Amino acid sequence: LVLASTLDSLFVQASAAAQKYQYMVTPARDELIRRREETLPFLAGKLGTTQPRERLALEYIIPKLYAADTMGVTKLIGDSLGSQKIETQLFSLWAFGKCKMAVLAPKLSPLLRDNDWRIRAAAAQQIGEAKVATLAPVLAKLLVDTVANVRMRSAYTIVQTLPQEAASLLKPVYKDVSQLVRNAIAMGLATHAPIKPELFSLYLNAIPNERILLSLMRVLPSLDSTQPLNETLGIVAGLDELSRETAYRTLIAAPQPFWKRTLAAMLAIEQNPDIKQRYAAYSVPPPATVAPDDTPAPGTIPLKQRRKLR
Repeated sequence: LVLASTLDSLFVQASAAAQKYQYMVTPARDELIRRREETLPFLAGKLGTTQPRERLALEYIIPKLYAADTMGVTKLIGDSLGSQKIETQLFSLWAFGKCKMAVLAPKLSPLLRDNDWRIRAAAAQQIGEAKVATLAPVLAKLLVDTVANVRMRSAYTIVQTLPQEAASLLKPVYKDVSQLVRNAIAMGLATHAPIKPELFSLYLNAIPNERILLSLMRVLPSLDSTQPLNETLGIVAGLDELSRETAYRTLIAAPQPFWKRTLAAMLAIEQNPDIKQRYAAYSVPPPATVAPDDTPAPGTIPLKQRRKLR
């Protein structure tokens, strides 16, 4: 293997097709990381690439460079966020979220007001990826954006970063005409798995929209099963029939036996006999208590038989 000496040629090797040139791709990328003092200014002109293989190379190089030279990469990405080229801004936003550069958070506020909806949407999403909770209240203003994609990513990030406060911050979403936006609540809540039952109950009590509740029912298997679920399941039992049936179907599809037993407990308080009969076959009752005499260890003779043999 002979690596190129110039950064241009080295970047070409680093961006080669991995399946055909695997022997040179990773070494070339690692060499660029090793030569980070030269690489950083060189990459400033590459962040806006539209070539997929070059983008893959950057996605490998930038996080490792950040670990090796945090200040240098932070300055590179901070400067690139103000680029006039949208591709450079979008990649820089990705790097901000991937490396969790919270120190650059003030630079994202203007991007949330950008004229291009792609910048607003990307900024909203990467704030969540970077876990910058301080900007979540600012995102509440984007919940009435004209573009559904921006509203969706804003709602997702608000739930992701401020789960407790989100139930009140998301009031505009409760009446949103786009199911894509309404689903973002459940998607954001799922990032907190295992979800605390009291947090899930907070959303069930706060949300009046039946379609959003349907989305939440699909998150039931993400609840923390090590904590008492009686209160939460009691709230679910008081929802409309469509929501309850969605909950039952979700529990049926869950692979863990625990949720089949939970289904049995919920069906026990189900008021509609038709619904109860429809899903009863899929539930698993709690395991019966077995007497010690009837539970011999594998390969041994039951206690009662041993007494007879004596």
